[in-house]
Order: sequence, then structure tokens, then C-alpha cells
Amino acid sequence: MRAHLLYLVLLLPACGSKPTATGPTAGVDAHAWVVGTWTTSTTSWADAAKSGEATRFGKDGVIEHGAWAGGKFVAAPSAGPSGPSFVARYALDPKTHTISFQLDGAEEQATYVVEAPDRWKTISSDAEHVTVFYARRE
Repeated sequence: MRAHLLYLVLLLPACGSKPTATGPTAGVDAHAWVVGTWTTSTTSWADAAKSGEATRFGKDGVIEHGAWAGGKFVAAPSAGPSGPSFVARYALDPKTHTISFQLDGAEEQATYVVEAPDRWKTISSDAEHVTVFYARRE
């Protein structure tokens, strides 16, 4: 189950409003490449490029789940145990090439690999090593 926590970031929508809680931020100055909207897949970059599942990484460290529809990101309604007040976050550590996802009730870390400006992947740090492929949309 722990392996699927990383993939949960794709399924657990975050609140679209401004964050109310404090927490680590993405440090965008050093890692601006991650900011924007990406479509995702657990099978390949080609599938990620065609996917309707989307994740938007904000420069403030907020992450949102939604869909890629009609050439734009459509945020999903908030959900999770904490309700709409919870804001999902991410943080990058370029020294160790890890990304940390703070989800509602869970925190997951994964190794990230940037393949090109329009694609990257994460590999979860647990025993199952779930890989998520990201293809840039905007």
C-alpha cells in the first residue's frame, strides 16, 4: 500500500485556494523546471503525453490534482480526510534528487530524474518502486 502513496498524489486533489498552513516550499529559484502542469502515467512517457490525468506544481510549493481537458488544466474538487482546508505540498532536494509529497495524512518521498525539459519521472522510495512518468503540458 505504501508504494501507492506516491501515486495518490495523482488521485488526491488539493485545495485550489491560497495555502493556509506553513510548510516546505519547492525552492523554485533553483528548480523552476518543475513548475507548471504535467500529465502523468505509470506506464510510459508516451502514455503520460496522452493522459487526461494532470498534476500542477505551483512555484509556492503547492501541488494540485486535476485533469487535462480542452487544452487546459481543470482542478479537481478538494477531497480527503481534512476536507477543503488541506493544501497538498511538494518540496525538491536537488542534492539528493528527491521530491517529497505532503499529502493529506501521508508523506511520500521519491527519487526524481529529469530526462528532458518536457519529461521527468519519479521512483517511489518504498520496496515496490512505483514509477510515475510526467509529460509537460504548460
